[in-house]
Amino acid sequence: MALLAEARKALAAWPGGDATSQKEAAASLEALRAQLVAHLDDEEATVLPLCAEHMRPEEWGELPGHAMAGYQGDKIWLILGLIRQRMTDEQRTAMLEHMPPPPREMWTGFGENAFNELSSQVVVENSRR
Repeated sequence: MALLAEARKALAAWPGGDATSQKEAAASLEALRAQLVAHLDDEEATVLPLCAEHMRPEEWGELPGHAMAGYQGDKIWLILGLIRQRMTDEQRTAMLEHMPPPPREMWTGFGENAFNELSSQVVVENSRR
């Protein structure tokens, strides 16, 4: 939690900040990313095999809804887009086919367009630096 608090503090100082505050924010985010990757790698190696052994497919299918129930942001489509971005075309197609109607309608209705628009804005901003 200390890394998250540090990253939030550094990001708050970034807008309008000098090059030093931007470097501090980037370093803070990199430290947070490294810890997250280590955590997720451990989760994949330790927890997922246990889930495969002890959970029914129906229970597994309930996990995304359970995880998203606590989401308090205003761009839930961003999370879905970031997940889908890492998938193959076949995986994206299968995901959409098995998605419950409300999230599928959100994604196809406006979420995918909103994600693509935001992604293109980020690419443009990064190309200017």
